[in-house]
Amino acid sequence: MTDSTPILVNYKASTELPRDKIYPVIELREENGTTRAYDVTGKEVCIPSFPKSKADLNDWLRGCSPSVLEAARLYYYDKWLWDSGESKYLKLVRDIEAYRPIRWTEKEPCYYYCPYNPFEDSA
Repeated sequence: MTDSTPILVNYKASTELPRDKIYPVIELREENGTTRAYDVTGKEVCIPSFPKSKADLNDWLRGCSPSVLEAARLYYYDKWLWDSGESKYLKLVRDIEAYRPIRWTEKEPCYYYCPYNPFEDSA
């Protein structure tokens, strides 16, 4: 049984972005009782609504750009810290913090494992 297809090891699905794009600078401002997020250029950044369920969390995270994730992280952290104190907001912030380095970091080189059969060459 010799399969010439190498087995892929250490594969990580990530998107290449520069470090300043992975961790953008976002500022929250309260305007007329509404919290809004802005990037360093002054452009407004969307603050996504809370995910509907834990099962939707992965799709929710994948659907957000790094700047939207940072806006959500800041917004829900403030909501947990100053408004409600509900642990669901803190859990979401932790999920965002854990997800960002995985999704947006530079791609690591992939390693291929090709099985070696010492008896294959001997005849």
